[in-house]
Amino acid sequence: MTSRSRSYEYSVVDMSRPPLADRSGVEFFKGLQDGSIPEQPITQTVGWDIDVVEKGYLSLLFEPKDYLLHAAGLVHGGVMATLLDSAMSGAVMTTLEKGQGCTTIQLNISPVRGIRADAPRLRIEGRVVHGGRQTGVATGTIKDEEGRLYAHGSASCLIFKT
Repeated sequence: MTSRSRSYEYSVVDMSRPPLADRSGVEFFKGLQDGSIPEQPITQTVGWDIDVVEKGYLSLLFEPKDYLLHAAGLVHGGVMATLLDSAMSGAVMTTLEKGQGCTTIQLNISPVRGIRADAPRLRIEGRVVHGGRQTGVATGTIKDEEGRLYAHGSASCLIFKT
């Protein structure tokens, strides 16, 4: 067994003034993408990059790492759930106006293929299928660069004032 260590610094979000209080969802994700808003701690922990931000759509890029594996040598299912939740709830967030936020109230994922540490870079996509005043619903996929599906899912989000 090889021993490794991992450490990193992360930014604590000042929730006395939530990032979405003064920005729309699209503005928030564009700020994360260009670095004008610090990465969220979960992003730094799991490790993904924002690829595409559009109203109703969010795409993330993820390269599997060995520190995310479980005993069978695959990326933990909880990490797959985190990636899909982030893309799907993020897609819902892109539909929100300034002063609105959302939180996941239902999450369903279906892995169809294990993710090995040496898997190619993956794209996690979230797409809104319903954007209402109180709830938003999105679907999502995890695919590799050749289009092979690793997991799909759906999420329902509660929309609220920040």
